[in-house]
Amino acid sequence: YEISLGAEFDHALTARLTGFQNTIKDNINLEYTESQGGIFQTFGGKLRSRGIEAEMRYDFGRGTYAAVNYTWQKAENLQSEERLWNVPEHKGNIMANIRLSRYLNLYTELFFQDGYKREREDEARGEHSGFGIVNATLIAKKFLKGHEGLEIRGSVYNLLDKAYTSP
Repeated sequence: YEISLGAEFDHALTARLTGFQNTIKDNINLEYTESQGGIFQTFGGKLRSRGIEAEMRYDFGRGTYAAVNYTWQKAENLQSEERLWNVPEHKGNIMANIRLSRYLNLYTELFFQDGYKREREDEARGEHSGFGIVNATLIAKKFLKGHEGLEIRGSVYNLLDKAYTSP
């Protein structure tokens, strides 16, 4: 389920607030055993994820904009009432698209994510801390007449070479 409210404050500034809830039954998990290694098994209980997402975007015109989004979510096993170990509680993006010329755009984003705890069987190693990474993409488009839909993209992910772990 999802419900969303959006607003245009003027021609350039927009915002949206979304609430959501997902319920999953018969989830398939990768389980590890000594005899077989990793095997996929159906988890018989129910999982639920619910939360809110807030978004805001400012359009400077001619293809240049800045945007932010933030998500808070609580994901849990409904049988045990335990928080799911591999789902962060907080995550978001800060993004900018800059029109460099008629044919070139530079898109950059800072993605950040809260840390997460380990599975119960792995708690001895401690929790993972949160992280932030920067990605950048140079986009060339509309440079060939008759092929306006053609784009060439060059991306660098984790531009600052941040060491991080994510499940």
